[in-house]
Amino acid sequence: MRGTCLSNASRSAGDQNNPLIFFCHIELKRIICASNKIALPFRLGGKSIKLFIPRGHTMARQKWIYHISTGIAVGILLAGCSGFKDASPKNFTGALNAYYGNHDDCLFQSSIHFPYEASTAGSEKDSKIKSLDALEGAGLMKSLEDRDIHIKRYELTTYGQRVPPRFCYGHRVVTSIDGFTPAAAVDGMKAMQVNYHYKVMDIPGWADSDQIRKAFPDFAKATSADAQGQTTVVLTQNGWRVPE
Repeated sequence: MRGTCLSNASRSAGDQNNPLIFFCHIELKRIICASNKIALPFRLGGKSIKLFIPRGHTMARQKWIYHISTGIAVGILLAGCSGFKDASPKNFTGALNAYYGNHDDCLFQSSIHFPYEASTAGSEKDSKIKSLDALEGAGLMKSLEDRDIHIKRYELTTYGQRVPPRFCYGHRVVTSIDGFTPAAAVDGMKAMQVNYHYKVMDIPGWADSDQIRKAFPDFAKATSADAQGQTTVVLTQNGWRVPE
């Protein structure tokens, strides 16, 4: 009888394009052939279920096996596909990491064009001087000050020319989702504010110094052990994402 069961375990024409159904089909046959029990217990979704195996005609058993294996396969597929639109930490983590994997954090919100001339005169003193001096100390630029006209001129070094214009220093990787706001409609889409902790990865050597952290408080906060962020995510047909 065992040999008969295994010889009938070939793939039917209807299963050729359904490998998951075929797998379930074969596994059920294997279990049935190895067991003389009428009731086959197994667990699905945390619940204990018994499948009653029909005795008697071989065709009836084959039909039963095919229907049950198809149902199990469909259940597996649905379990794998459902939930990607849920407001869950897992989905938010995926959306945030996908976005920040392609969007580095930077020291400046907009690009600085060089050579850059900064005023050093009293109340007109350029607010970027402290930051630019720190970058000069990191070897990214050099400066020349004309005290007669109160101008300090900054130029990029060869090393500095290799750095992105906004002086980007790495990308975020979410370490935990701390909470999110109730859903609200934004431009016709469901949107939420997500609060999270993160770690900045791939920090370059020129940025990883106390001098840069002192000159750029936001950078110091972003690279601390307790870095926190808040980002808006929206629900699309393909799941949650961070809008551009």
